[in-house]
Amino acid sequence: MAATSSEAVQQDDRLGKLPDDILVSILERLDDLRFAVRSSILSKRWRHLPGMISDIDLDVWSFVKHDHDEDRRNTGLPQAVESVLAHQSRHSIDRLAVHFFLTDDSARILRAVDDAVSSGRRQVTSVALSILGEKPDVLCDAGDMLRHAARLLPSLAAYPSAFAGLADLHLESVRLGESDVPRLLGACGKLERLALQNCDSGLRTVLRLEHPRLRELDAVFCGCEAVELRSLPRLERVTCTQWMPSKNLPPLLFGQVPGLEAVTFTNAAMGGDRALGFGELVGDAAATLRELVLNFLNGRVWIQPQEPVPLMQNLMHASFHNIREQCDLTWTMLILKSAPHLKTLGVTVSNHSCGDTDPEDAEIIRRLFSQEDIIQWQPSYFKHCDLSMLVIHGFQVQEKFMKYIKRLMKVAINLEEMCLLRDECKNWIVVKPAHKL
Repeated sequence: MAATSSEAVQQDDRLGKLPDDILVSILERLDDLRFAVRSSILSKRWRHLPGMISDIDLDVWSFVKHDHDEDRRNTGLPQAVESVLAHQSRHSIDRLAVHFFLTDDSARILRAVDDAVSSGRRQVTSVALSILGEKPDVLCDAGDMLRHAARLLPSLAAYPSAFAGLADLHLESVRLGESDVPRLLGACGKLERLALQNCDSGLRTVLRLEHPRLRELDAVFCGCEAVELRSLPRLERVTCTQWMPSKNLPPLLFGQVPGLEAVTFTNAAMGGDRALGFGELVGDAAATLRELVLNFLNGRVWIQPQEPVPLMQNLMHASFHNIREQCDLTWTMLILKSAPHLKTLGVTVSNHSCGDTDPEDAEIIRRLFSQEDIIQWQPSYFKHCDLSMLVIHGFQVQEKFMKYIKRLMKVAINLEEMCLLRDECKNWIVVKPAHKL
């Protein structure tokens, strides 16, 4: 034991003899900055090094010693944030990211971030905060969400520099009043990326967003009836995942979003949920979109193929994921009518024939899909001149796939390449059509 201890000391001495820039490079490559915090406390040689780290990422999950997601505490994180940010240094912080739970001691973390930004001890270029609920989102009720809001909102005035420097905000399980939303976004003047998970302004309400600089938005499992992108002039990308079904509104309402280029919709629809047409889904964003992704999580297709379709003049790439094998694929060609300049079309079919699905789950899934769920759409005669690539994941040598490919080749008269992937063997079949069928 003594020999082992002596070897460890000698190894530490050798490491400590390295130049500062090499030691800092080692620390910045660590997934867990707790080592840097401990080293700065225990070793004089390492004490000043946290003040030289330019990319600081402190994640509460690195400090949690158990695997129970229900027990969420900021154990050790407030002290670590204070320790790392207390250093005065000429070296700037290019990115400061902190992930923490919105518990009673979260104010201590925000106070340390606010002080680091406003004190001038080090220049802080960019701040990212991931503010998580004290319970997993699926366990949070209305009372939990309101309690989170009561902890968060006073911090906007108490620690203004922490929010004023924010470029990236992930917010989980917070219920914001109608006036709280502009108050929060107004406090984050430099915000470029926003993720809202299980956040809303009340059930069956419309969550309205306005911000002059926001470029990316993720709306995940939000309980509101719709998210309105009222005025987001720099918005480029939107991801909308798992929304509440509405009788009247689509999940996203597009207002002033002149720069929007990419939208991803991901949802697991249930029986009785209203299907959406392409025009209703993309709304006024149809004219600017270049990329559209639709992901049917449980295989139930929640798109209603219907004409007329909206003109998506700039759409270059479209993909449809997790279409169940029972569904006909012809309806996916409707996107060709909508997007005359589409270059690539991707289709992923989920067959679940690999045997990894529980038999009881498989039976439930089978019952979920009746004949009414099998979408039938027969395209009228038309030609598409710009489609150059078709990609199919989950391809099987079956009549349904072969008919789909033949039909698409007749429409896409300049198709150059088809990439067919079988999920099990992961082997690509690349086909370059030499003639039209």
